[in-house]
Amino acid sequence: MPERSTAHHASHDDDAILLRFATLEIALTEEELSMASILEFDPDANAPLPVADATPDTPPMRAISGAAFSRRTWEKLAGRHFSPSPTLAAPQPLLRFLEWRARSPAA
Repeated sequence: MPERSTAHHASHDDDAILLRFATLEIALTEEELSMASILEFDPDANAPLPVADATPDTPPMRAISGAAFSRRTWEKLAGRHFSPSPTLAAPQPLLRFLEWRARSPAA
């Protein structure tokens, strides 16, 4: 019986994260947006590491609703920029990516 309870809590936690994603706008470059679209529909695809750009200018960003893609897609995009933390106490790639790129639309 505890397994069922744990599974229920895990499902609830995932629902809460998805609901929180829906309230965010996440800044993506055109390249990242295209990549996210591929990742969303091809579960076997992986996001390549970003290529260093010789131009000093930051590429234009588009604000994309967090609800536009699944958590798996956001995690794969986050993994492009951040390595997993060595301890569970440290922020993991998705959280670090959201801190870097996400904002509330009301802000």
